[in-house]
Amino acid sequence: MACLTALVLTYSDGDNTPFVTEAVARGLQSQGAAVTALSLAAAEAAEANPDAYDLLCLGSPCYQASLPGPVQRYLAQLERAGNPGPRGRGWAALALAYGSPFSTMDQAQEVGHVVTQALKRAGYEVRAVWRVAGVHGGPPKADGDRLGWLGNLQGQMYRQDLDAIEAQARELARTLQAEKEMT
Repeated sequence: MACLTALVLTYSDGDNTPFVTEAVARGLQSQGAAVTALSLAAAEAAEANPDAYDLLCLGSPCYQASLPGPVQRYLAQLERAGNPGPRGRGWAALALAYGSPFSTMDQAQEVGHVVTQALKRAGYEVRAVWRVAGVHGGPPKADGDRLGWLGNLQGQMYRQDLDAIEAQARELARTLQAEKEMT
């Protein structure tokens, strides 16, 4: 029986998104998935083919209800390539980090819907969408309190959020591996 294969791509110009995609990769790997983790730029440079994997995981920051340009271009490229066959391209998951003073969970949800639709148009079955607050979550709530509204202002994401994403990625890997074995 072949193991689940996953391509985990990360676009980040800050610190938040890699924490999230690393948690996803750990969860998948803990269930025996063969994970290739790359930055979006490295994947494009190596011409990594997402169709060679069972699961495409895309990690991106969310900026004021929008995605960074490189992520938008990558999604457009996937859409242009189209749906390769009756089974589609495979499964996809999305991890969004948000948390600038100008980004909210509502905006991250809207971006998640937009990306989900783009992945569906490209032929993917989206099986998970994670949204997690990042480090720039607002000013401290009280004097001496380092926790802002959306995250730990010392430069780390909430551990419990990352642990939950890792656990959900483990469950996703178990589910997808079982489905792969049935086909």
